[in-house]
Amino acid sequence: MELEFVPLPNGVGSEIRGLDPREIGGAEEAALQEAFLRNSVLLLRDLQLTPESHLALTHILGEPEIHPMAPARPGQPPEIIEPSYSAGGAHDPDEIVGHIPWHSDQTYTQRPCRGALLRAIEIPPEGGQTGFVDTAAVYQALSDDVKAAIEGLEAVHRLARSHRLLGLHQEEEKARELAARFPDMAHPLVRVDPSSGIRSLDISPMFADAVAGWPTDKSEALLARLRDFATQSRFVYWHEWKPDDLIIWNNYRVLHSAAGHKNRYVRTMNRTTLTGEIDGRRTT
Repeated sequence: MELEFVPLPNGVGSEIRGLDPREIGGAEEAALQEAFLRNSVLLLRDLQLTPESHLALTHILGEPEIHPMAPARPGQPPEIIEPSYSAGGAHDPDEIVGHIPWHSDQTYTQRPCRGALLRAIEIPPEGGQTGFVDTAAVYQALSDDVKAAIEGLEAVHRLARSHRLLGLHQEEEKARELAARFPDMAHPLVRVDPSSGIRSLDISPMFADAVAGWPTDKSEALLARLRDFATQSRFVYWHEWKPDDLIIWNNYRVLHSAAGHKNRYVRTMNRTTLTGEIDGRRTT
């Protein structure tokens, strides 16, 4: 089959046209693998995937892993999670649910995931967009002075930061258990993809909480400056989902965010996660 690559807005990856997941041969697998390494985001539309074919497509790009925080839906393969927000309940039907701030996945772990494949199942009639930023493009856009200043620095990533930003309040025992399971992790601010050599800004705003070894005020000033720079509208692509859209993102060079949607609607997705290759290290 002949594949066509169409650039997405603001240079955030490509839409792939002409791929039939039922008839992927060696040439298509190689093209998909290369596109994954060279793009932050890949979009495929109208894919009639089953859980099994979703998982098979994942295997082409790497080894799927079981997500460390989100449970699988009963009856589905354990590698597939189903982010879902149900309509109704006791809350205001116009309350916005499902909003998730900008982040790269699992940077609070020693080995952040390699990427993810997210498929739309049920989409609300309004809201529910997902935003993407190519952090390799962000890094390239930094001034030479800033690149020099952040070279060799590490950011400390904390799961507890995401709980603060989301307004989640854990019971003391649960907070201790999560802190023991996910201790502070330091990752370089300049991430280098081991497979492609592409450099990107590993800023993960929902988890990056401090610059390792820096005083609080100086650390927060730098991280705030980098967060504001990375999430400028010129770098952002907001995807308007349709059922059976599949987005594949390269977590080593992507920030993403969920816009959220009104509580009156349902938004259901299926996701697989690719095992990571880059180790972080625990801070002291």
